This record gives sequence, C-alpha cells and structure tokens, in this order.
Amino acid sequence: MDISKHPQQTRAIAPIVCVQQRENQLRYSVLSSSGWQALNELTQAHTGLLAKVILLLPTEYCSFKHCRFPLHLIAENELAEALQLDIAKWSPWGQQSDYVFQAQVQGDDWLVYTWVWDRENAYTLRQQLSYCTHVMPEPAWYAAQLNALPALLIGQSAHAFYYALVTASGWISQFAEVKDASQAQRYWHGWGTPEIKHCWLTQEGLNTWQPEAIDTHPLPSQGLPHSRVLNRFRLPGIKDWSDPMSYRELLSVLVVTLMLWLLSDAAVLQYRQQQTQTELQTIKQSSEQILTLKQQVKQRRQLFQYVQQLKHQQQSPEYLLAELTDKIPDAIWLESLQFQGDELDLTGRGKKIVALLPTLQQIKGVADVQLLNDIHPDAVTGEEQFQIKLLLQKP
Repeated sequence: MDISKHPQQTRAIAPIVCVQQRENQLRYSVLSSSGWQALNELTQAHTGLLAKVILLLPTEYCSFKHCRFPLHLIAENELAEALQLDIAKWSPWGQQSDYVFQAQVQGDDWLVYTWVWDRENAYTLRQQLSYCTHVMPEPAWYAAQLNALPALLIGQSAHAFYYALVTASGWISQFAEVKDASQAQRYWHGWGTPEIKHCWLTQEGLNTWQPEAIDTHPLPSQGLPHSRVLNRFRLPGIKDWSDPMSYRELLSVLVVTLMLWLLSDAAVLQYRQQQTQTELQTIKQSSEQILTLKQQVKQRRQLFQYVQQLKHQQQSPEYLLAELTDKIPDAIWLESLQFQGDELDLTGRGKKIVALLPTLQQIKGVADVQLLNDIHPDAVTGEEQFQIKLLLQKP
C-alpha cells in the first residue's frame, strides 16, 4: 500500500478535543478541517452532548503487558476478574490501577493485551476538566490512528523513545522503552517481525533507531483513532451519542412507552366499546320493553273497544228484551213495548207492581225507572195496570 496516498481523515461532526499533560499542565487541542489546533481552555462549544473530550496519559503514568491465561480454565466472561487479580501483582500501582484490555485466542491460551494506569493520577487530571469522555494512554491513541497495519509505532516519552508493535486491529501487542540502538535492535528482532515494512513516528524529526529497509512516515495531521479502539477507553457511564447503537436503550424505553400508551389506549377503547355495547343492550332492552308496552296498549285498546261494544250491546233492544224476559216475574204480563231514543215505555198488568220497580232498576243499561200511573188492583182479578218508563244509559 502506498502510504503517501493514504487519505486524510475528515473532521468529525461533533467536537473532538484531545487533552495532554505537559510539564504539569494540561494542553487542549481540537480537531478542525486543517488538523489539530491548540485551545486555551474548554468551553461549552466543546463539551456538548455529542462531543468527545479525550484525556491522554503520558507513558510514565501507564504500563503495558500482554498476559496468557489457560483457555480451558478461564471462560471469556471470567477474563476480567482473572486479569484484575493478575494486575494487582505486576502493576506499579497495584490495586489502585485502572485498565483496558483486548483479548484473543492463541492456541490453547487467552492472549490478553493490557494497558494499566494510575487511577489516582487520572482522577486528579479529570477533576481539572469540566467534561471528559475517554481516558487512554498516548501510545494507544496514536496506534489506533494507523491504517497501514501491522506497523511499528515510534514515539518519545519523558526519558526515552518507545517502540510499539501495532496489530491489524489497531491494538498494541508489544511495547518497550528504548534508550539506545542496541536495545532497539534487540526488541525488533526479539518480536520476530521483520516482515513489517512501515514505521510511523508520533512527531517529525525524531532521531530514532528504526530497523533498516523500513519506510518511516509521520502521523497524519488530522489523525483520529478508529472508533472500535476508542470505544474501549470510554469512561463507564458515558454514552457515545454519535454512535447510533447508543440510542438502543433510549429507543427501547420509547418503544416500551409507546407500546404501553397503545395498550392503555386499546384498553380505554375496549372499555368504551364494552360501555357502548352495554348501552346498546340497554337501548335494545328498552326498545323491547317499549314494543311490549305498545303491544299491551294495543291489546288494552282492543279490549276497551270490545267492552264498549259489549256496553253498546247491553243497551240494544234485543239485550233489554232478554233481560226483561229473565227479570220480570211470571205473574206479570207485558202488553206493549215502545222505544223512543234513550227511553223504553212498558205497559202491562200483574200483581205486586211496586216490587217490580227495583228489579227493573237492576237491569244493566237502565239509568232510572219511572212509574207513570197510579196503581189500582182490579176488583175481580186483583191485577194492577201499570205504565213504566225506563231511562236508558247513554253509550
């Protein structure tokens, strides 16, 4: 690969600020379209929701080591615990160490590349910042920017140069401080990597002892670590909001909230449907009751009409004649009957005519009974002549 044609990385959408410790002071740099530019201080413009503020630790506050663990004894989910116990033995800061590691399987072992640093020093530096998203060693920062991999990375620490062997994943697999050419040669051949043809310098003009027949190039002015490496050094609890995957939990909450809202809305809708069905059932029952009452009214009307008809029939001549025939005693004879509107005149003879009057009064349809003549018994027969008027009830 022609390194001279290696494309420069473009400026990120969100601010990216690099913080370095130099001579007990913090120096700020922000990535722009023309490269990294110095800042006097952090402002709100550099610490927004999507911003990345990365604290770089000098090599004197960091330590690197690759360790091996038996694959058949330690499962992948147990690596962190095993590594933490191991770090307490070899780290210069013991149990007061923070660490980040990268593991891979090699043969029958876990091969673990581990960076550790002084937790107290990192915490003190972070306290001087208004905002911080990542903490990582400077060599790891530079190594993660390389694209021509594997490669050799050479940088300068406070007291010496450092050599770092960078794998194809952008992670350092070997690291050593070099103070002279013999040490450089020993480490280079000891790592067994003569096939590497590219060497990157963290800054131009370094007088290093890089191997022969290897191309040397400075890091790009707009260099930015690959996200897969940078994410490993993100502080706990800090979300990378520029990564769409960081919205999974928020989206999950929104989806659950939306589902609960839909379910509650569906429950309300179901309740309203049940209420509507209940009201419709009530209306149906009321309608049936109204129809029943209507039928009853119709039946009562028909019954009333029938009663009226019976009443009318009770006032008809046939009815009155039948009643008179039934009510008048055998000792009384009717000689004539005459209807005149609502009146019926009776003429006849017999005995005990006065006793006949209450009997006629009991006939249905008769409103009043009037005796029109004086009663005188016949001297021979003892019978009495009578003229009686029946006043009929109006229909």
